[in-house]
Amino acid sequence: MPAPPPPPPPPGHLPLPPWLWSANTEKPNLNRSEQHGRNALLSEIGKGARLKKAVTNDRSAPVAKWDPSTITPCSRREAPSS
Repeated sequence: MPAPPPPPPPPGHLPLPPWLWSANTEKPNLNRSEQHGRNALLSEIGKGARLKKAVTNDRSAPVAKWDPSTITPCSRREAPSS
């Protein structure tokens, strides 16, 4: 079953030709030589350079470990008298 057509364009625009929004889903009829060339091309593409594995440097964790025993209470500053 084909996909439904796209919605109509907004008013004031030129209509699009049907070939622009309809995809060709038919398999091309290739002779032996063309099929061999296509297979060779796809094979060469498959042999191409591979991407390197990405290395993630996650910096979202705290750098230093939190040690509550190192926390000292601070004295409350008095408001200046006027």
